[in-house]
Amino acid sequence: MSKLTNRTGKALLVIDVQNDVVGDAWKIVPELEPLPDESIIRKKYRSSFEETLLDETLANLGVGHLFISGAQSDNCVRHTSHAALERGYDVTLVEDAHTTSDGAGNTQTLMADAIVDEINRAFDGYELPGRSASIISTASVSF
Repeated sequence: MSKLTNRTGKALLVIDVQNDVVGDAWKIVPELEPLPDESIIRKKYRSSFEETLLDETLANLGVGHLFISGAQSDNCVRHTSHAALERGYDVTLVEDAHTTSDGAGNTQTLMADAIVDEINRAFDGYELPGRSASIISTASVSF
């Protein structure tokens, strides 16, 4: 259970799925255009919480549990997931709904699918006092 005991709501957080990350130009991809009542949080850092209104927006909605998806798995998805846990949220990483690009390692190229698998492996079962992390498939997500 989240450390944010007065917040029982759940929210899906979709990170950095704009054209310049998954295509071109900094507009949200048309397939994920937010509904009029859905929030858009503009960010400058890898953590979606850093110098944004995300925490306040979630507090106003009574959210204590985040389902996280998006891009880049090894950057913004990872940093936002850990920042959420550190702030007291329970976090579920949607294991088949985050992605990244191949990356250069010290001695070899790191393949995107291996990076995603490692993020999922490392995140599953991670705990901090009073909050938890888990992974789930897209087909199992339910609100």
